[in-house]
Amino acid sequence: MNIVFMSQFRDSSGYASAARGYVRALDSYLKNNPSSFSLKLFTIKIEEGSKISANDDEVLKKYEFQCSEEISEYTRKEYLILWYMPAPLVFRGDHTGTFGPQWFNVKNLIENSAKNINMSTWEASSLPKDWNFTYKRYNTKSIIVPSKWNVDVYSECFKEQKCYYLPYVVDEDIIAKPKSSNLISNLENKFVIFSLSQWINRKGFDKLIRSYCMEFKDQKDVVLLIKTYGQLIKAPGAPSIESQNKAIMQEAQAYKNSVFLDNMQTPKTSILIIPDVLPYEQISSIYQRADLFALLTRGEGFSLPTMEALLHKTPVMVPDKGGHIDYIHHDAAYFVEGHWSPYINRPEYTCDMNWYEPHVLSARKGLRHAYELWKSNKKELEKKGEIGYNHVRNIGFDKNSIGKKLFDILYEEYMEISKINFPISDIRKEISNFPIKERTRSLKNIIKNLKTYKEKIMCLKDVYKGEECYVLTCGPSLNEYDKEYLKEKLKDKLVVSIKQTYQDFKDIVDIHLFNSCNYTPFQYDEYNSPIAIGCAGELEFDIRQTTWRQQEMDIFLKIACHSGNKKLSDTLAIKKDFDNWTFDKTISRPWGPGLMYEVVFYLLEYLGVSKIYTIGWDLEQPGTTKSNHYYQNENINIIRKADPMSKREIEFNIETSKEFYNWLKKKDIDLLIATQNSHVHESIPRDKV
Repeated sequence: MNIVFMSQFRDSSGYASAARGYVRALDSYLKNNPSSFSLKLFTIKIEEGSKISANDDEVLKKYEFQCSEEISEYTRKEYLILWYMPAPLVFRGDHTGTFGPQWFNVKNLIENSAKNINMSTWEASSLPKDWNFTYKRYNTKSIIVPSKWNVDVYSECFKEQKCYYLPYVVDEDIIAKPKSSNLISNLENKFVIFSLSQWINRKGFDKLIRSYCMEFKDQKDVVLLIKTYGQLIKAPGAPSIESQNKAIMQEAQAYKNSVFLDNMQTPKTSILIIPDVLPYEQISSIYQRADLFALLTRGEGFSLPTMEALLHKTPVMVPDKGGHIDYIHHDAAYFVEGHWSPYINRPEYTCDMNWYEPHVLSARKGLRHAYELWKSNKKELEKKGEIGYNHVRNIGFDKNSIGKKLFDILYEEYMEISKINFPISDIRKEISNFPIKERTRSLKNIIKNLKTYKEKIMCLKDVYKGEECYVLTCGPSLNEYDKEYLKEKLKDKLVVSIKQTYQDFKDIVDIHLFNSCNYTPFQYDEYNSPIAIGCAGELEFDIRQTTWRQQEMDIFLKIACHSGNKKLSDTLAIKKDFDNWTFDKTISRPWGPGLMYEVVFYLLEYLGVSKIYTIGWDLEQPGTTKSNHYYQNENINIIRKADPMSKREIEFNIETSKEFYNWLKKKDIDLLIATQNSHVHESIPRDKV
């Protein structure tokens, strides 16, 4: 089982931190179950100034792809990809170019996977419509989310996707080596309220600062310590870190100044803000020193900072709704009441989505209760932290448990790739003695009722065992034959038609193949319809929105490594790694170039034929770069004409025809050219039909 995991493993965001936890979990599972699967990581870097631990760095380096060439080779395998990011980020990154050339590999890995699973989290009561667009575009059928609340939200929004519940990893390693910091050296004999998160409206720092100032006013024995940061994503026109930090300080001061006491006075109680990215050892020391962790967030899918506080035996004050409720023991927290309210001031959320608005009066009550307990009986406050710590350690969020659960999900999904829901051997036996045309009609009906393209392909294994096959292609030499002669001669034979040849021979065609170049819209008769197979380098979703708008098709085959950055050196004609692309190994197709190399020969080998006659397979004369066709002087509606070929491409294709002939020969399949004016390699026998 081959697994690719893709995320912001080296960034500072919550997504990145959670992703590193899942990597540690998979690493732990592999240590206990060697060779159970192959794991590769692709790291997306979109933030600046991030810092990760030496331990995380070591684990990541074990599995990370080292270069684009390694990724390109890996996409030839059958693999499942787990991509952990907000769903629309894939599409935006690819189309805007905001995050640089790395997005070619992001798209390449998802497009060429046998199956892809999105891991994500959300903080509102519903999700934007562009998430559903992304899932449809990339054919994402499964999602993993970290909280039961998210399961409810995602399941309601995405009816077609399977939704799994998998909490973040609760890893005690993060508190193993806290590092003393000067930041907390002057907090002796003070009640320390700690808050940590990115400085955005959703995190509710406005509510927290105002609640704190209202409740403690001018008290000297309390301090609110906020560790935060602004926007770390490097994007054109983004403000500098320095200007963001200045804005954070000004905004916090404005929140404090908005609270008025008697005689028009404003609060004097202490607020300490650290707008910076710190090594986690220093953050750990702050957690340990804090008497209360407080976060009045308006929405959380999980809330790693809250979990981290509990791991440090620090009691918490958080809203009473959200993904964090899954793991907080009631006696370890002060839950703040609130109400659901429409989102504002965030373009990624709409007014039809709701967040949870914490109530200031409820927050003030929680702060005051925690303070009084600290002052009168500190042991009781510390006991709340102990309860929270013991609870999260015993609810199965450790890396070994999460690693096992994640493996089980991936294994279930991976098995779906190869799952066959029909008795293929019985079908093959039942129709093996049917005349060819009747056999084709039976297969067509069976294929229509199968769900996946892999199942449809597997249904074709050896169904034409020992038969001769005639391949009609679009080269000028097809005109060496009278059409009516061919129709009569081949009416009871196995006939594969390429592109426009179907229009002239539709009555005798069993399998019709086309791609996105030199395409003509094809319509099939209801009764005498061939098995229609389309092949393209684009995603099926994309090409159905453009070139193939109304095209009927039974099977779609994706060309691997064909989305941008095309190089002749990547083609099958150069690599000649024929054995890697049999349908027994993968339904992904190599870049030939050309349907004959990408699909036809492999399909016929899979069907079990014994002899192949090609009629009109001409390639091109060495020295030319333009494709010529048998319908050259006819008025045919051609959509998206093929790009001109290079002279080297033609030479390599001719040489590869000899190599393919020899490869087929080893498979006990004879290849013959049934026309005289063909430029395929001279070593391939010619024989008239």
